[in-house]
Amino acid sequence: MKPHIATSTAICSKNSRAFVLPAYKVKKIFDKDPAFGYMFMVKVSEVICRRLDHRTDKLVEIWGHTFDAGEID
Repeated sequence: MKPHIATSTAICSKNSRAFVLPAYKVKKIFDKDPAFGYMFMVKVSEVICRRLDHRTDKLVEIWGHTFDAGEID
């Protein structure tokens, strides 16, 4: 596997617990059990989608207040 470089950071707004899984180990698990890998990625994409929807809603709300716009449907 070619090396990869992390390109993101995060700051938690609340106390959090995190764990690290080396990518090569996760890939081995997914290669061994593709159905599990698929379901894992489905769940991750659902979380990402919800977070992006929430972010978009907040952004539209802030723009509405900033530019004194009416309600957007």
